Order: sequence, then structure tokens, then C-alpha cells
Amino acid sequence: MLKIFNTIYCLYMDNFDKEESIRIKIGNLLASLGFLISNFYAFLYLFYFDSILAFLLSEFFAFSYLLYFYFVSKMQLLKARLIFFITFFFQMFVIVVFFASSKSGVQYYCLLVPATSYLLFQEEKNIRLFISLIALALLVSFQFIGTTYCLFEINENIFNFLYFFSILFTFIILMLLFSIFVEEIRVREERLEYLAKIDPLTKILNRRAFYDSSENIIKFSNRHGNQIGLSLFDIDNFKKINDTYGHDIGDYVLRELTKELSPIIRESNYFARIGGEEFVILLINISKDELEIFNEKVRKLVEKISLKTSTNEEVKFTISIGSTIYIKNESFTSFLKRADIAMYKAKELGKNRVVSIFNIND
Repeated sequence: MLKIFNTIYCLYMDNFDKEESIRIKIGNLLASLGFLISNFYAFLYLFYFDSILAFLLSEFFAFSYLLYFYFVSKMQLLKARLIFFITFFFQMFVIVVFFASSKSGVQYYCLLVPATSYLLFQEEKNIRLFISLIALALLVSFQFIGTTYCLFEINENIFNFLYFFSILFTFIILMLLFSIFVEEIRVREERLEYLAKIDPLTKILNRRAFYDSSENIIKFSNRHGNQIGLSLFDIDNFKKINDTYGHDIGDYVLRELTKELSPIIRESNYFARIGGEEFVILLINISKDELEIFNEKVRKLVEKISLKTSTNEEVKFTISIGSTIYIKNESFTSFLKRADIAMYKAKELGKNRVVSIFNIND
């Protein structure tokens, strides 16, 4: 049973991003609960009150909730959510007016609406407000509706049972919504943290994240003696690429360079874009010889990259690399500056090459 519920709860999530997936899960949960509770009332009306009309209407509402899943499967999320709330409001009206009156406590389900509308309609503020106002209006008006229009009589014990059931379910659903709300906050915080660290174009670390990470790695190296290598490079004649082919191709070059290099960089190392066409790789536990081999591998890999423009023109480019090894107790600024000097020496020597400086006085 739990496996079936989990399958329904996570239905269609893979079709959407992480934030939207949370809202899909909320909708799946609410539509499933709507279906189950409607069936509970349907069989209560049929077997206890012997009312076929009430049974059929409740079953109609139960299957109306399933329309939510249909519209989600068609990627029509707004329509799916509106169908859910329309079904809910109509069902509340029918139950309170014709079946169980306000004595059953069913109207307290309306207290769930503001929270659920907030979670489901993140962008549609006007819809969220309108739905919450409808729920408030129904909740207030239901308090004044007696048993005048009820289709069958209900004794006090049944009213007490329904009232208890309504309050209990309202509380349980509120707890579920609260847990989902906490999860959404966590996902948003993770997303904001991700955006603060990642370069939006290349999807690798940005300058700030790289500097923060490097400072921590250097502190660790000073304590434990791990050898750290730094490779700083930029794309040769990048301005010419932009001027010749346009900035769209320039961005394409940056993305493709990152895409080609990322697989050869270990997860324990740090790859970042720290300027327009300037990149850096921080390598942990690497010797001078290993660093030289790695740099040459990077240079040759970039040299082989060939891109095509929309007019089928070939675009090739190279990089100049400056590298160095960290010297114990030096500042990160000094470490980076030495790699920068090495990179500009590579430029002066004709570009598309590697220059390494391993001593402060070189």
C-alpha cells in the first residue's frame, strides 16, 4: 500500500524541474486525499444512510479529483490545479448544504485552502488570493447553514463522529503541508546557494566560489602538507572570435570549452570561470611533473575542438596556460599572481603553449 501511495505521490515528477516537482507532489497528495475522502463519504452515505443520490454525488467528486492527474499528464498544470479547487469548493457546498450541515465540521477543510493555494500557485498571486477569499467566504457562510436542506436525518452521535473525523483530517493534512513547506524552503535555499556559486553560462564555479574554496584548500595544505597545483588559462584571440562571429559564438566557445574539459578534471579538484574568457583549475595532491602532463593534455584537447557556425564556418581556438605549485605559507594572492605571470609569458612566447613557474623568484 505504501509503495502504491509513493508511486502516486511522485507521479509525473520527472517531467519538471526540482521546484515544480515539489508542487506536483503537493497536488498529487491533495488529489489522492480528495479521492480517498470522497470515497469514504460515498460509502458512508450508501451503507449507513442508504442514500444512493449522496453516494453517486460523492463518487462524482471522487473521480473529478482524478482529472487533476489527467491534466498534469498533459502538462496543463494551471488547469489541473483549478479543476482541483473547483471540485473541492463544489463538494464542500454540497456536503454542508444537502448532506451533513456545518455540524459535521466539514467546512473546516476550507482552512487548508490558503496554505495549499500558496504552495500550488507560486507565481499566480491573483489566483491564489481569489481562491483564498472564496474559501474564507464559504467558511463564514457555512456557519449559518443549518439542516434545512439536508436530504436525510443525522443523529448527534454521527455528527460528533464526522466532526471529529473532519478536525483530525484537517490537522493531519496541515502537518503534511507544513512538512512539504519546510522541504520547499530547503530546496529554495539549495537553489540560491547553487546560483551564488555557479557561473550561469558555463555551469562551473564562478570567481567568488573559487576564491572561497581555494582559501580553504590552502589552509588545509598548510596544515597537512598536501601539494596543490594551479593552472590559469584564457582563450587566445577571444576578442577576435567575438568581433568576427558575434557574441553568441563567443558564448558557444566558452560553453564547449567547459564541456570538453570538465570530464578530465577530478571531482576533488576545482574548475572555475574567473573572468570573461579566463579559467582556472585548482588541482589537489599533484606533483610538478603531473601538473605539466595535465596542462599539456588540456592544451591539446582544446586545440582539437572544432565548432560550426550557423553558416557552416569552422571555428577553432587555442589557450595559453600558466601554472604553478603552491609554496607553503604563501598567500592565495601570491599563488594566483604567479600563475597569472606564467600565463602572460605564454602569451608573449606565441600563445597556444604552457609556461610554468615553480619558484617565487622565477
